[in-house]
Amino acid sequence: MLRAHDALGDALVLEKLFERLFVKMSKSIGPAVVENRMMDISNNPVLLSRMYFGEHKGKFFRDIPKDYLQWLSGKDDLDEDMRFTVGHYYFIIICLGTKIEVS
Repeated sequence: MLRAHDALGDALVLEKLFERLFVKMSKSIGPAVVENRMMDISNNPVLLSRMYFGEHKGKFFRDIPKDYLQWLSGKDDLDEDMRFTVGHYYFIIICLGTKIEVS
């Protein structure tokens, strides 16, 4: 029996989602291009838009105080996506001294 959010259920849902996206995208750009693009995406970290834990949970990274980003940048237990995102915003906000503006 599958339960919500168990490993097998999640894997099966992701498999079906992958198949659906693959078929839909293959029609417009071809299966080889889709496969290569999906591999590129899965092999690289993702730039997150919002913080998903802690006192700033739910905030956009551009709105997180620079002292908190600096503290986070020194943590060694962040996952790959969080480490990449913190490094990105740390560089922009702290090293360049720039506040990120969204138009």
